[in-house]
Amino acid sequence: MINIWKKILGLARIINPPAKVIGLEMGNTILRLVILGGDRKLLKEESIKLGRGIIENGKIKDKTKLSEALTKLIKQSSLRRPVSVIVSISASNVYLQVFHLPPVARARLEESARLNLQMISPINTKSAYYDWELLDEKGGSPADLLGAFAVSSEIDELTDILEEAGFSVAVIESAPMSLARALGGMLPDLSNPHICLRLSGDGLDFFIMKNGRLYFSYFVSWSSLKEGDKADIDLGKVKEEI
Repeated sequence: MINIWKKILGLARIINPPAKVIGLEMGNTILRLVILGGDRKLLKEESIKLGRGIIENGKIKDKTKLSEALTKLIKQSSLRRPVSVIVSISASNVYLQVFHLPPVARARLEESARLNLQMISPINTKSAYYDWELLDEKGGSPADLLGAFAVSSEIDELTDILEEAGFSVAVIESAPMSLARALGGMLPDLSNPHICLRLSGDGLDFFIMKNGRLYFSYFVSWSSLKEGDKADIDLGKVKEEI
């Protein structure tokens, strides 16, 4: 098992990105592999539908079938193993929170951020992976930071399955974090806040970007928007969430 400490949000700290970027989206109903060139143009996309009961509400329920699907995806993409990927998982598995730090010396920023993460973590830090990203810092002003937290046992389990299938995990982050990075390089005006809504097979992702960075994220699953045992989505509940 590899040590994935610092892999959540780690993408922001890659100084020299590879010429080719490979992203792996893992949802309840689909696995999608996206390959981008050095100019961030789409080179290739492959996907495989997942059967029911393999991943539910972002949680792995059938390790064997998930590993088989991942192995099939690599074979389908004709990539050489191990395939280094940036993994995008459901926002329900990653807790995000913006926090602020008073002006501190750069040498103490890491220490101060780590201490604050331990204080605000929604998960027991002994059983969590957590990391931070500097969002905004102005001389003499408080610094804005984004904290991310995930249950370590769930991340370890996912990493083990990915490695068994032939992947090498470079970064693990939530879907809104991945989208915010992509949109940050596409939006014409980054100075104004942007409200984004993403619809996927898993549910609704609502997130807010400021200066091209993710500041807020909220996820609601389709299952929570159904009325009792009915298969249809309750539009009234959708309007309430939005």
